Formats: sequence, structure tokens, C-alpha cells
Amino acid sequence: MGLAIYSSGGLRPLDRTGLGGYFSDNFGWQSIFLLSLPGLVMIAMLCMPRATPRQLHLLAQGDWLGVSRWHGLGCLETVLEEGNKTTVRSPLILRLASSAW
Repeated sequence: MGLAIYSSGGLRPLDRTGLGGYFSDNFGWQSIFLLSLPGLVMIAMLCMPRATPRQLHLLAQGDWLGVSRWHGLGCLETVLEEGNKTTVRSPLILRLASSAW
């Protein structure tokens, strides 16, 4: 589950870069806001009622170690990028650094 979330989010910026250039060249810069529509459609489909009940007990079998590592890498990336812009003693940076480990 963690790998599926990570791979769908990791490939999205690559798709949007090419599509954003194409849309802005051919349809104007306002059309790049349409690129967020597939994500909204996916969220709407996840929230729709289903014919069969959701099996939430299967979440216990998820790859929670992978999800926590993904969270830690995201926090570490933010600390490394924003730590140079702000002071390292910033409360946000300290919280993210402690969450990354």
C-alpha cells in the first residue's frame, strides 16, 4: 500500500511537467489548472459508496513500516531543503527532524 501511494505521487510531477508545457503552449497558461482534475476524480471515486462493504480489517496487514519510512524521508527532505532557508533552531525544522528519525 505504501509503495502504491509513493509511486503514484512520485510520478505525478514528471507527468505534469510535460503536460503543463503542452497545455500552456497550446491553450494558454490558465489551462494548467486542469492538470489537478485527475487527482480530484480519483479522490471522488474513493469517496463514492460501494456495492460491497469496505474491508477495513485488511488495513492491519498493510506495509506500515514502508509508510513510516516514506513519511520519514519526506520529513528529512523538508529539513534539508528548508533548514538552509530558515534557522536550524526553528520549531518546524526541529519537529520535522525529530519525526524523520
